[in-house]
Parts: sequence; C-alpha cells; structure tokens
Amino acid sequence: MSTLKRKFEKHYSPIITAALNKIQVLYQKGDYPDAEVLIMKYLEMDPREDRLLGALALIKKKDNQIAVAKFLLEKALSYNEHPFYYYQLCVLNMEMNSLDIALEWGLKGLKVNSNDYTLLKNVAIIYYKLKDYDKAKEYYTKILIANPGDEEAKILIEAFENGKAEIIPDNIVANLFDNYANDFDTHLVQVLQYQTPTLMCNVLKKFIHLVQPNLDLKVLDLGCGTGLMAQELEKNNFTQEVKITGVDLSLNMINIARSKNLYNKLYTDDIEKYLNQENRNYHLILASDVFVYIGNINNIIKLCKQHLKSNGLLVFSVECMEADNQEEYKIITENMRFKHSENYLKRIIKEAGLQLLDIEKVIVRHNHNIPVHGLIVIAKNE
Repeated sequence: MSTLKRKFEKHYSPIITAALNKIQVLYQKGDYPDAEVLIMKYLEMDPREDRLLGALALIKKKDNQIAVAKFLLEKALSYNEHPFYYYQLCVLNMEMNSLDIALEWGLKGLKVNSNDYTLLKNVAIIYYKLKDYDKAKEYYTKILIANPGDEEAKILIEAFENGKAEIIPDNIVANLFDNYANDFDTHLVQVLQYQTPTLMCNVLKKFIHLVQPNLDLKVLDLGCGTGLMAQELEKNNFTQEVKITGVDLSLNMINIARSKNLYNKLYTDDIEKYLNQENRNYHLILASDVFVYIGNINNIIKLCKQHLKSNGLLVFSVECMEADNQEEYKIITENMRFKHSENYLKRIIKEAGLQLLDIEKVIVRHNHNIPVHGLIVIAKNE
C-alpha cells in the first residue's frame, strides 16, 4: 500500500491525498472494511482517481476477489498508465499461474518504463518458469544493470552459465515459499506426490531404539516448512513425550506450521545461522527436502553434529546425482535445486565425526510424472 502511495507524485487533490494517508493506515492495520468504506466515499467525489482505484484493487485482492481486482487495476491504467498497475496485473496473473498473460502485462509495463526494477524481476521469473532460460538470463542481466547489488540475479546468471552456483540465496528461498505457502501442502502431496517425510520416518523406525528410551525426546526440524515432517512423526507415534522445535526461513510457512499445534517452539531463521547461535542439544535432528537448496552442506553437517546428544540421530534427504557423475554436488538449472553425490555425503559425515548408519535410495517425489531419485541418510553421534 505504501508503495502505491509513493509512486504517484502527480498533481492530485490534497483532500484525496490526505484521505489516502488514512486509507494507508487502515490497510496496514488490516482494517480492510473501513479502508474500503473510505475509498468508496472519495471515489464518489472523483471516480477517475487512479490511486483510489488501485488501493481498492489491493483490498479486493486481499479478499480473493481477483476478477474485481483486475477490473479495477485496468480501470486505473485507463486514467494513469503507471508501471505499478502493470506490476500488480502481472502479479495477479502469476499467482493464478496464467504465465503468458502475466508476461504480457509485464512487458507492457516495461514499455512504459524499461528500467522498472519490480517489473524486470517479474518478467525474469516468468521466463524462468516458462523454461525460456535465454530470455530469463537476458532479463536477470538487465536487473543487474538496474541494481548491480542484486545477489539473486548474480547467482542465477551464474547458474545459467555453468551450473556451479554454491548456494541459492536465502531471500530466493524465503520469497519463493512465502508466495507459495497457502497451497504448499496440497501442491507437494497431491501434485508432486511428495513423500520424503514418510520415507524418512520409515528409515528412522529402524534406529529409533537408539534414542527412544529417553522420556523427554528433543527433536529439531530444520526447514520445517508447514509442518509435514511433524505430522508424519505424529502419524507414526513418534510424538509421545516429544518436544519438537521447528526452524524455517518463511514466516508464512511458520504460521501454517504453528496452526497445527505440533511444535513446542518455532523460529523464523536461516538454519545455519540458527545452528550457530543455538546452545541446546537434540536427540533427533531432521532435514526433509532442505539440503536441495544448499550446495556445500559440509559446515551444516558439522553444526548438526555439535547439537546432537550422545547417540543422537541426524536424518536428512537429498536428491542424488547419477552414479557415473564425479561431481560432489551440482545445481539443476531447470528447478534451481541441488543434487548431491553419495560419495560426497559419506565423506562429509565421516569428517564431521558422525557414524553413518544407512543410506537408502528412494524416489522422493515426481516432477511432471517423472520420478525424482534421492537418498535418505541417517547418521549417529558417536
């Protein structure tokens, strides 16, 4: 809302400008009904006031009235062809997965202002999602010209060029899942046939006796997301007398996990940063579908070792490299996820001072009905 207000510095009525300040306060407080009443009042004074139409569109979007929001944004554009309205129309269509239409709005906006940073970002993302990697690289290059400090653009361009990016930046992961959170469980379980938490629990059952005698079992769920791992633990009766701590970058994910009432504590943080600052030890540390966003996991494995109690277990999943590939890990440009080699995992587990108990080859999910091969790894603190 504040972005909308900042972008318009034309000769508007001071009365409407003052009203927009009040509307902005109501919007930020989440008082959308009162904000809408105020907008309608001033639209009666000036039905062509594009800022009011734009503000109303944002409120309708919050209320999931997408068609109305689109209509209002297009109407605002008819009075003031500002890139912000193109951006919002682009976003609305992206959220509905209408990528071709979203791209059309994004490119139209860039004709008005070819250097608009937010539009450049969206167009680059759309081309990436459409798997037009040459175009995606072209627009990420433009993003770097507009903002040379954009780490996301730098690392994605590097990935496009040689597939050797060390790690996908935290903000990419956080932004991806923040936008994705409400549909995350449905998409993972139903569309991708995601079953990693189940597979991890199946492996854990073989070795849970090593820590099960503890009546007060402490579990750390790294990259906990919406709580699918904790749900699987509960389903397998692992959660009796268990205290689970969850850590994830995405606040939206954390909020959904909290609503399931399975965690004792939840933190919004980078997992490596959390482990560096944490002073508690755990009987179980779990990382389901987390290391696919990190290339070099050597340091994180060592940190996990430091936070495991005696005989504590570390269980995690990765997507695995082809058997004849000699690399330790590599990024897959198509989905920006890392694959790791089995030999690399064995080496870093040994270097961390952990005892490898098992590595199971599994199918972790499906992508376009094609099975994605992975590994479930379990190691013990000696």
